[in-house]
Amino acid sequence: MFRYKYILLLLAGLCVGSPALAQEPFPSKPVQLIVPFPPGGALDIVSRRLADKYREDWGQPVLVINRPGANGVLAWQGLLNTKPDGYSVLSAGGQGLGYVHLMNPSVPGRFLDHFTEVAAFASYPLVFLVHKDVPVTTLRELAAHATKNPKALGYGTTGSGSGGHLTFELFKSHAGVPDEALPAVHYAGIAPEITALAAGQIQAAIMPLTSIAAAQVDAGTIRALAVTAPRRSPFRKEIPTVLEQGLPGLAAKDYISHWVLAKTPAPVVKKLADAARAATEHPETRKQIEALYLEAEFLDGPELRRQFETRAAEFEPVLRRLGLKTQ
Repeated sequence: MFRYKYILLLLAGLCVGSPALAQEPFPSKPVQLIVPFPPGGALDIVSRRLADKYREDWGQPVLVINRPGANGVLAWQGLLNTKPDGYSVLSAGGQGLGYVHLMNPSVPGRFLDHFTEVAAFASYPLVFLVHKDVPVTTLRELAAHATKNPKALGYGTTGSGSGGHLTFELFKSHAGVPDEALPAVHYAGIAPEITALAAGQIQAAIMPLTSIAAAQVDAGTIRALAVTAPRRSPFRKEIPTVLEQGLPGLAAKDYISHWVLAKTPAPVVKKLADAARAATEHPETRKQIEALYLEAEFLDGPELRRQFETRAAEFEPVLRRLGLKTQ
């Protein structure tokens, strides 16, 4: 009898005292993908495509939650009070969160100190656009036209301090456009920005090259001047690159990626990264991603972190020059 009780107590102790034995497999309940922009933009759409694939692979609900505001800061700050268990995943578009702490003193430290990288699964260049009535066809012509008409043109971005905002300011600097010419007008995402450009409320814009922008180019309401990628987009080979237009300092592309809280268990992070890799390799999901004019491209965690660090270093001098501060 004593031996029987001893065995029961030993087994109970193992079950209670060993997290590895008691832990449920991930995911065993609904997962949230947090999108820091409104519905309708490329980041929102591609996040929903991946949510469908994850739902199919995991057999668990995967919900897409839109939390726009402050160029992504509201979304990631909201996650700081959640459990680091992998059930809340942040979808990031571009590398802006990597340097937002340089602009906003109220941000509690670097994003990279609070979050760990999962993976990137899609890449895209930015594209310089103008309204159909702006009489230019190249970036150099846009610079000259804006310089001659400093108060006539404004350009749109997806948010103050976004990668597009800082890239456009880099363009102005490299092309000799005065600071007062081409002032920025900020929007909460691609959808409202492209609507404003097509309606002529702004005369120029910079945004990710996606099917949303391409549709307006095809409709004739806007015109594409250049993409920021080192090579032409496979989806829009007719649009020249910034390299071809003599502006190599603007050449870069951005990534769509997933992040979780820094203390998330490594096996959970790996499970999420494996899911992202599988999505980029799955023919149907890849086709859906590419339908948005996004290239299905996988970056593992260390590569993704390097992208964030590199972008922050590139834009820090621009931020200092502009004295840009966000709230």
